[in-house]
Order: sequence, then structure tokens, then C-alpha cells
Amino acid sequence: MKNRIYQPDRRIGVWIDKNKVYLIKISSENPALIEQIDSDIIERMDETGEAPYTEQTPFSRQEKRQHHEHNSQLKFFQLIISHLKNEQYAFIFGPGTIKQELINAIEKEGPHFPCKVVGVEAADKLTNNQMIQKVIDFFTSLRFEDAKRRLLAKTD
Repeated sequence: MKNRIYQPDRRIGVWIDKNKVYLIKISSENPALIEQIDSDIIERMDETGEAPYTEQTPFSRQEKRQHHEHNSQLKFFQLIISHLKNEQYAFIFGPGTIKQELINAIEKEGPHFPCKVVGVEAADKLTNNQMIQKVIDFFTSLRFEDAKRRLLAKTD
């Protein structure tokens, strides 16, 4: 029989919108830590409201803007995922559909990615204290315990 050393769960809340992400790390040993990372997904515009592309190609300005936005979003997601690699459980919340796009990017990392998404919720703009409280509330709820139990059942 192996002796198991108790290691507390590494939990993180991720509030995300197109402009920024807040990473809220909680643990029983330390106070909550919050980190903001800004995104460059917003396409740069010139005075005419057009994206500033100078080269002549058969692509329209709209196609170039969409391509730029898509590539910026992928880089943003990879930056977030690099922070999630050290965590065990993630709760993702925020406005819009970008939450699901982030989840899809995490799922592309494969089933052996160490951080598992255990909750998703819509949430508008919140203060830092409200975000911290929302993450604490989620990770102390029965929803989290149920999601964790389902994850463990999948791996057995």
C-alpha cells in the first residue's frame, strides 16, 4: 500500500473577455492572488475605421482584419493556457462567447492536460473583490465537488 502525501488542489478562476483576462488563484494556505493579462485581440484601426494594412493582396480588408483577430486570439489563449499548466482545476467565467472558445483551445491540448475545466458561468464586469468571492464561492460549492467527482470517475 502506497502512502499518499496530501497535496491541496490547485484551483484557478479565469474571468475572460476579448480585452483581458483575470487569473484568480486560490488556496487554503495563501490569500487569493489575482493577475490581469491584457489582450491585443482588438483589431487596430486607422482614422477611416479600417485596419491598417498596406500590402496589396487579393484579400479584402475585412478578411485581413478577421485573420489578424483570429491569430491574436490564438496567441492570447496560448498565454492563458501556459498559466493553467500549473493548476489542477479551472472555473471559467465572463461575458460573451469567448469562454467557450477558450475551453475549446484547452480541449485541443488533449486529455492529459493537467488543468480540468470544472465550471463555466456567464458574468458581467466585476470588481476584483467580486471576482475573488465568485471563485471562492464556486470552489466551496457542491457544483465543484460534483464536477470533481465526475472527473475522478472518468479516470478510474
